[in-house]
Amino acid sequence: MASGKDSKKRKAVTRDVELDTSIVSGEELNNLDLSDGAHDLSSDESDSEVEIINEFSDDEEEIESEIDSDEVPSDIEIDTKRKTEDEDDFDQPNYRVEVDANGNERYVYDEINPDDNSDYSDADENSNTIGNIPLSFYDQYPHIGYDINGKKIMRPAKGEALDALLDSIEIPKGWTGLTDPSTGKPLELSQDELELLRKVQMNEIPEEDYNPYEPTVEWFTSKEEIMPLSAAPEPKRRFVPSKHEAKRVMKIVRAIREGRILPYKPPAEEDEANDGMVRYDIWADEAPRPDHIM
Repeated sequence: MASGKDSKKRKAVTRDVELDTSIVSGEELNNLDLSDGAHDLSSDESDSEVEIINEFSDDEEEIESEIDSDEVPSDIEIDTKRKTEDEDDFDQPNYRVEVDANGNERYVYDEINPDDNSDYSDADENSNTIGNIPLSFYDQYPHIGYDINGKKIMRPAKGEALDALLDSIEIPKGWTGLTDPSTGKPLELSQDELELLRKVQMNEIPEEDYNPYEPTVEWFTSKEEIMPLSAAPEPKRRFVPSKHEAKRVMKIVRAIREGRILPYKPPAEEDEANDGMVRYDIWADEAPRPDHIM
């Protein structure tokens, strides 16, 4: 094992020396001729290096054989082919040119097929897409809105009395007798919605997990407090008359003394008679009537 380690170290050193000699001979000496002794030394070192590599290179040959195998290049070729195909698909336009009825060119784009992780959801084809527009705007039209494809949603025909009778006899599940204003079709409710309406009608609890009789927590009466919430003594200002109120009272007293504030005096009867208002008695001509039996 020791000889193997030494040979590996010597191999690394000889490679470094060979690289250094090539650099010096090729770049720094500007194509100068080396002596014959230097050439002989380099040839001897190369021969010894070949012998050492042949003796202790079993593992390296296996690694090199794996590297020289066709597995890695084949993967690289497959990846390059995929990249070229993706680039070709990316460069190709996502639309096709067609000719319309007037002979003009029309660009028709391909449909987008989102993957499973997309937030895109298929909308109902029969759903009304007018938004928050009141349906009263469509009262004078034969349609009540537009679907997801822009086609008109025609107003459903109203059945006659016989059809209404047959519909009332054959009551489907979830029938309410109401009409959905957005689609004009009969409004049908699910079983959960019907159960919720039944509970509300019977004055029952809508939710199953709700407990209306949970124990109440008496925060101030259930537990007796040993220490007071505030043990501070009462301040003196609570036992002394307020100075601000005394100032306001004295201000009113001065105004009364100076005559700016006068006490209330009821008006005289003569003033009421001469005010010029004409009063009428609406019950002056009313005749007495007997009381009702009840």
